[in-house]
Amino acid sequence: MHEHWMRHPSAPHASAQSGTPMSAHRDRRRLTRPTGTSRATGALDESVSGDPTRRRDALYRALFGVAAIRQTHVTTYRGEHRLVWRSGQGTAHHHALGVYSGGWALGRWSGEGRLALDTGVLIEGRFERGAAHGRCVLTTSAGVVYRGAFAAGLPHGSFVLTLPNAVRFEGDWHSALEAEGSATFCDGRSSKALFRDGRLSIPKGWFEKQIIWRALA
Repeated sequence: MHEHWMRHPSAPHASAQSGTPMSAHRDRRRLTRPTGTSRATGALDESVSGDPTRRRDALYRALFGVAAIRQTHVTTYRGEHRLVWRSGQGTAHHHALGVYSGGWALGRWSGEGRLALDTGVLIEGRFERGAAHGRCVLTTSAGVVYRGAFAAGLPHGSFVLTLPNAVRFEGDWHSALEAEGSATFCDGRSSKALFRDGRLSIPKGWFEKQIIWRALA
């Protein structure tokens, strides 16, 4: 599988003194390829490229570990009002999703909560009517941090993404598959940037690299 970590535009292709090939300078951490992305490029593959809904779901699985941050069937529950209409504070394990701890209202997530996905992603923030709704912070086991708003379990509005290599992207979602903003590098340089279909593009040909948002060391 090809690795697609962003290389800073000022990074050399090879060491002038040692003659070390560029590959020796690359981050060798292995990446987990999300469902619906290409083995060769990491981009959304042909099987989902023609279907906007499947493209969106594949991208969000790469971003958040699930296609949408929404409540699924409860398998076990501990907390207040253990009947069907759970209300108050409680903890539940959800089938094929993870463990939610926080507020409930009429049997659904409501208020401040914490969702630990089975994929290793942690989501903390606001939930309403059984879905992430409002400001949330998402953290992966590799240290990728996403801070932004959600609406009915899907990303919405402005967000800030910080990658393990210290690159920071601040943007606004214009559609389910596209966001526009600016990227800041670890040395303080910044540039306008466009995130589209799983690719972060910087003007002037600096780079166009696939970001695996759920990168696992």
